[in-house]
Amino acid sequence: MQRFLATLVLSFFLSYLNSQNLIPNPSFEDVNICAKYDEECCPSAWRSTTLKNFRYSKYNSRNPYSLEPADGAYFISLIIYNSKVKNERNYAQVPLLCQLQAGQTYELSMYFNNHFYKINSFGAYFTDELRIDEKSEALLNSPSQVIFDFSDEIESKKWYKKSVRFVATGNEKGMIIGNFSDDDTTIATPIVSRKVLKKDIRLKRFYTKIDRVSLRAIQATEQDCDLEQNRTLIYSDVIRHTRSAPKLLSNSSVKKILTEENIILTDTVQKSISEVLIENQTPTPVENSTLINTEKPFELSNINFETNSARLLPIAYTALDELANYLILNPSFNLTITGHTDNVGRSNANKALSERRAQAVATYLAGQGVRMNRLSIIGKGEDEPITENETEMGRLRNRRVEFRLDKNN
Repeated sequence: MQRFLATLVLSFFLSYLNSQNLIPNPSFEDVNICAKYDEECCPSAWRSTTLKNFRYSKYNSRNPYSLEPADGAYFISLIIYNSKVKNERNYAQVPLLCQLQAGQTYELSMYFNNHFYKINSFGAYFTDELRIDEKSEALLNSPSQVIFDFSDEIESKKWYKKSVRFVATGNEKGMIIGNFSDDDTTIATPIVSRKVLKKDIRLKRFYTKIDRVSLRAIQATEQDCDLEQNRTLIYSDVIRHTRSAPKLLSNSSVKKILTEENIILTDTVQKSISEVLIENQTPTPVENSTLINTEKPFELSNINFETNSARLLPIAYTALDELANYLILNPSFNLTITGHTDNVGRSNANKALSERRAQAVATYLAGQGVRMNRLSIIGKGEDEPITENETEMGRLRNRRVEFRLDKNN
């Protein structure tokens, strides 16, 4: 009898291993290049449910604060709770490689990594259509079919695999993941000591990091679709979410938004904070370091604003989040933020706009936990161009934000 049971378990295990993963780009290693900003902006096949994208991170071995993924070089991060903003969430959605079969049991698994808190309600919502909403709150209290169990003890900054089995209805063509519970029903449990929580002033927006997603039938069956052909079709959809939507939009509307914006592409190499500082001979400082070079300002990629506005585009958030983290972990340095414009328009209006943009950057950093008294802003307007203003490419380079680290007293 025991031998029979062992054989039965082994046959189910082998059947599971032989079943296909129905999640395209499960470890986020295939990258979409944004046509608008010419950067690695989003994993192929995946997208946000709004026009504001979720975090997409690449491991950098030279950055001591860079998190190593569970698999490969990339992972995503979703906002699961915000202690200051009610019901703030991120959701990631992906079409499945094949529609699920009614009555079939599937196992959904993914790797999670949390820093300060875990929550009780991270789930997956299966749907027959993907969506773009004006705000992420539209998905709150959706009937998620799968809820992951986080009742066991976990450690901070460590990857854990979580798995859930469910029976398909046969209508599942796509999947949305995130925290679908509102703030009233979300239970956030600390996974670090109260001393650490009290000391860390960044606590406001809480993320969970996701990697290595898998959706497989428990018992391998014949698929009635061509998985590789579907993968190619899914990857060919390159619509990216780069700004807030004024209303609920269809895919054709999103395409219209992105193609109508005349953004000149540059050949600037995208760099992380740590790479910029190394290039400027600025060692990663410790609290009492005196080695920092304060003579050379630096720029960060994608610090972009809406046209003739001081409103930051979401494309800037990743670089500024990393900069905020750098400043928080190195409290003996202050930051000067200088805004610059091209020479189009009136000189006094350009100077005012450059100052408002520098202020917008400072406000964002303060919102991530950097004390405002460590930030200084300057608006230079059109006074200090770095190239000629006669061409659109030259004007693009002159519209910039520069940063300088200074040792505080």
